Amino acid sequence: MKRLLSIVLVLCCFGNVYSQQITLDFCVGTWEYKNPATGEEFLMKLKKSQIKISRFFGGGVEECLVGGYIHKRNNAIFMDCMQEFDKNQDAISFPIWLGVSNNALDLMIKDYNMRNLRGEKKVIGFPSKVYLYSISPKQIRIELVPDGMERVYLDEKDVFPVGTSLPGNMILTKVE
Repeated sequence: MKRLLSIVLVLCCFGNVYSQQITLDFCVGTWEYKNPATGEEFLMKLKKSQIKISRFFGGGVEECLVGGYIHKRNNAIFMDCMQEFDKNQDAISFPIWLGVSNNALDLMIKDYNMRNLRGEKKVIGFPSKVYLYSISPKQIRIELVPDGMERVYLDEKDVFPVGTSLPGNMILTKVE
């Protein structure tokens, strides 16, 4: 009986280590994903910022992360929006936005290669998430769920192509 209780206790403690919520501080920095099999690379750089909450949603200011990214395929740059990283702009205007919602990290990323007929960039938003993958080395898993802007519109010019040009499920390692 003592052995069973010890095993349960150890499993509970182990589970808590990997189920801890990720803090914004953990995610600040440069993260890299490489897939040699597909020749795909993704590099993102995140920094702290603040977002103003509309009075409709209670008002105030919340901390968030913003950043830019470089997406490569077979060593050729497919998309580079890292120049946005150093701009002083509203948090929601960055290519990447990461915020806390219900004790989870929500991710919003602009896919600059996916546009509608009006030329607007496709935003891959909620329910996309960021998950802790490993504490050492520091790794996170990003799950992109590109369904938010694929609904049917009355005007064909508002419709975005289905999917995303970005890797949909990535494990990124912190490099800086």
